[in-house]
Amino acid sequence: MSRVIKTKLSKSFKKRWTTALRSKEFTQGQKYLYNKDMQGHCCLGVACALGGLEKSQLKGALITDTECKRAKMNDSPNDVLSGLDALCKDNDLQERLADYNDRGKSFNWIAAYIDRYL
Repeated sequence: MSRVIKTKLSKSFKKRWTTALRSKEFTQGQKYLYNKDMQGHCCLGVACALGGLEKSQLKGALITDTECKRAKMNDSPNDVLSGLDALCKDNDLQERLADYNDRGKSFNWIAAYIDRYL
């Protein structure tokens, strides 16, 4: 039985994030928000990039309070900050999205999932 998704993202953040995922501006990487060896972002890393975080600031596999604080210091748009904050608070959702990403689901597939369920 699949887990119920509790987090709902604002329409404006979802649009920004899914547009970025579909844009081909980002190369898809695995295991980390930004994988230096692969020169690619995880789908969660793309969300962090919307908050103005540089590749060198993306160290872990999940979005933490650290990334949210850095996005606030970057004076990121409110919808991006609220979206990152919502993701930061839902480790189950982050783990699900990271798992899809790391198992080879494309950014387009993940964007469609976000559109439909979040």
